[in-house]
Amino acid sequence: MKTNFSHLDILKKLFSLIVVMSMLINVTTPVFAQENLEDGQQEQKVDDEILKDIEAHEAQKARYEHAIQQMEQYIYVNKDGLFQIDVEKGSDLGIDEALFLEFTSALAITNEYIASGKLTLEEIAFSDGSNIFGELIPKDTDGYVLACAGWTGEINTIIGPRLYLNHCHTGVLTSLMFAGSGASGLCAFFAGFYGILPLSAVCAFATGILVIGGHTINGVNALGGYNGVWFQTNWNGNIISFWHQ
Repeated sequence: MKTNFSHLDILKKLFSLIVVMSMLINVTTPVFAQENLEDGQQEQKVDDEILKDIEAHEAQKARYEHAIQQMEQYIYVNKDGLFQIDVEKGSDLGIDEALFLEFTSALAITNEYIASGKLTLEEIAFSDGSNIFGELIPKDTDGYVLACAGWTGEINTIIGPRLYLNHCHTGVLTSLMFAGSGASGLCAFFAGFYGILPLSAVCAFATGILVIGGHTINGVNALGGYNGVWFQTNWNGNIISFWHQ
């Protein structure tokens, strides 16, 4: 049976179709837009948190470095061949008492390593990279790789070891973290980098790395021009500060 449509019928059908399409556009588009907005806000929130972490680590590094430099001015070698500090409390140096206690405790362990022959005065670095005798402590040339910016190696300071990772090793570290490697996996990774630090301290250090987080480590590495990072710990493996090379 043939059906005849008037122009009015056709217009009604077109109008109905336009209305339906408008409803679909008005309903679906805001949903996708809202999802994209939420995703963008979440990414921005993550970026803001990473930035805050980086700023906090920079402030902590400055605070600790100031305290160490103040202490170093009063450290000398005693007659027994061990380090001695010529102040009794942090207020004498204008630094926090908790920091003073932390650093003098670390210095006592440094003396234990010297007394046992595990370390010598000549190989223990102060803030400027030189030893107590003013001799610059060289970095092992094996730690430099032509294809990777930065240096990989360990330097023993008056308060504990400082581990340097070049850009490539930093990338390996964060890749392991993003792949879900736990403290035990990172402990195995770091074990090969340390010298006299006991395995328990290395594993404590690995746990501290997880607390910092891979995104923050990558952010600090990027801030330094992708030359790698370093981690300063005490002799128990607790991270005191970290920053880029």
